[in-house]
Amino acid sequence: MRREIEGRKYVEQYVHNLTHEMKSPISAIRGAVEIIADDPAPDTRARFLRNIDRESRRMQRLTDRLLSLATLENRQEKAQRQPVDPVRLVGDEIAAKQARIDARNIQVERDCPSPIRTVGAERELIVQAVSNLLDNAIEFCPVGGRLCVTIDDDGTSTHIGIFNSGVPIPDYALPRLFERFYSLPRPDSGDKSTGLGLSFVDQIARLHGGSIDIRNAPGGVRASLSIPHEPQY
Repeated sequence: MRREIEGRKYVEQYVHNLTHEMKSPISAIRGAVEIIADDPAPDTRARFLRNIDRESRRMQRLTDRLLSLATLENRQEKAQRQPVDPVRLVGDEIAAKQARIDARNIQVERDCPSPIRTVGAERELIVQAVSNLLDNAIEFCPVGGRLCVTIDDDGTSTHIGIFNSGVPIPDYALPRLFERFYSLPRPDSGDKSTGLGLSFVDQIARLHGGSIDIRNAPGGVRASLSIPHEPQY
């Protein structure tokens, strides 16, 4: 009975959160449709069709992320560990985002000493965690700024650190970074993300018996993902 009640509360919370987050893009789409209906001029139609496309993509990202997070949170089995080369994994993810890095003229520095032992992890999940952290670092790094990616091994855990030379995180936001749907505005555009990325990273770290830490550092912000060599559940 207790499990059923907790499950019902979990579903209710997700439905409430999803409903709340969907209100803004739905309102924007409805408003765009009304404007197009009242003013069918080609330039007006083009501008507001772009708005509709942007908001519909936002809704799609939100639902996809929320479903992925819900699946991860309700997962019963632990991470399916296999040998993963963290240096290669990080290098591949940086290469995949190189176009965005170049577009913002960001300098990337790496401190990934070799050899670093492989870490037992569920590769696809760690790829998603590193990808999310790099996305955040790029989005909050100023144009012409600096990213510094480090990998080190203390004998018990592998630590992947990602530093960006952006503005410090406000004190009021630090305790809320891993809350579902909580997001800070991007410095350049003022836009917000789905607010689910860091929650997803947190769940991935927990699934591996590890941790994720994000804090202000001299000259910017540093995120550190730690994965223990042996499961620590």
